[in-house]
Amino acid sequence: MLQRIPTEPAFNTAPGFYAGSVDVSVTGTNVYYTTDGDWPEASGIAYTSPITVGISKVVKIATIEPGKLPSRTVTGSFFINETTLLPVVSISSHFVICLMKVHRVLQHMMVLTDGTG
Repeated sequence: MLQRIPTEPAFNTAPGFYAGSVDVSVTGTNVYYTTDGDWPEASGIAYTSPITVGISKVVKIATIEPGKLPSRTVTGSFFINETTLLPVVSISSHFVICLMKVHRVLQHMMVLTDGTG
């Protein structure tokens, strides 16, 4: 039976704009992370040392402990060598990634069915 939800992790390195590569450190135990926009899972990457971000990325972190539900996923956007004069809103969604995967599958299916594949 699943027990309570563990304490969520936190970024020690503030998400935001950086002039060059940044090492993102995290506070928490049993922390897992992703940099591909997907949700962290126990089968994913365990946080053991700072995450080097050399290009603009979204980093998602969560605490995952056996016998408990995962913590809330904490998301941070790290912009590397990007400049802007306007305010920035960073939106990250697993739904968008799913749509992109479906789009690629549909493109492949169209090639197979139009007589060219």
